[in-house]
Amino acid sequence: MILDKKIVTQLEHKLKQKITDITPLSGGCISSAYKLKLNDKRKLFLKYNTSASNKMFITEAHGLQELNKSAAMRVPEVIMYEILFCLNIFHKEIRVKYFLVNLEEVLL
Repeated sequence: MILDKKIVTQLEHKLKQKITDITPLSGGCISSAYKLKLNDKRKLFLKYNTSASNKMFITEAHGLQELNKSAAMRVPEVIMYEILFCLNIFHKEIRVKYFLVNLEEVLL
């Protein structure tokens, strides 16, 4: 899925940075995912869904922020979120399997 130009413009305005590269990522079944490269060389991870419920990304962002506070495991830092998206720092080394194994350990 190609990322909507309106979202790109909105992100650039809020980040005060130009997005220089957008790479679609695979693996998600509910939302589209993208790796964004910014003019200042930062890499961000964007989850985007035009049919997301009003609370989906807000709840996800709050959950990531709470997990981050616990320092029990490494989770992506939330940069910003709205109804249609959640934007995080991109960490190549964070893998879903690692996340799920550590999440299970924390919850048990």
